[in-house]
Amino acid sequence: MTEQSGRTARILVVEDDGMLARGMRDLLEWKGYAVKIAQTAAEAEACWEEWPVDLYILDMQLPDGDGISLCRKLRRFSEAPVLFLTVCEGEQYVVEALGSGGDDYVIKPFRTQELLARLEALLRRKQPAPAHAGVRVGEVTIDRERGVCRRGDRQLRLSRDEWKALWCLLDGAGKIVSREQLEKAIWKDGAGYVEENTLRVIISRLRRHLEDMGLAGAIETCRGQGYQWTLPVEVWHE
Repeated sequence: MTEQSGRTARILVVEDDGMLARGMRDLLEWKGYAVKIAQTAAEAEACWEEWPVDLYILDMQLPDGDGISLCRKLRRFSEAPVLFLTVCEGEQYVVEALGSGGDDYVIKPFRTQELLARLEALLRRKQPAPAHAGVRVGEVTIDRERGVCRRGDRQLRLSRDEWKALWCLLDGAGKIVSREQLEKAIWKDGAGYVEENTLRVIISRLRRHLEDMGLAGAIETCRGQGYQWTLPVEVWHE
């Protein structure tokens, strides 16, 4: 069984052919992976909002879009490996797929052993997860692996962008984190394609969520420089 950060690796299969998708799911689950299926781009986006993915298998053609556009979108926030499925072996298609952020591809129809070998190689090359499982701030536990904040019986789930901003600030706790650092953490290649005040909105929402959990004043605005996490942070390990 392949694991990522002490848990079973999660694979999202984005394939509109239901029979093929279910076949891949059965194969991958038999090999010990956790698998979810999405048959459209919209379903894929809804899934990755709630379910951390370790590897994506993307069909090139989808009913509401294409795998290349989907790959470009997920590359704004994720570095998880992407394996394309394609019926085309022309150089143009391959170059476009890899240029969009894809890591490898297989041509349909494919041999199951080839599929397994390629995805296992991609998972082995994946960068290791952070060494610690999360942090405690006062009575609040912030679980990096599961993507939740807890205080007693209360549990808070943040959006993907809020979560990335939170961890960028926590990783630099006590130091000023620049706007550029936050933009790169949230959108990977920076925020050249988003509105100027989007980061302010994300930080504002994050502050409100933290205040609701009893962490008022956790994020300080450093005018003209960026933001700073101000509360004491205790790292914890599982």
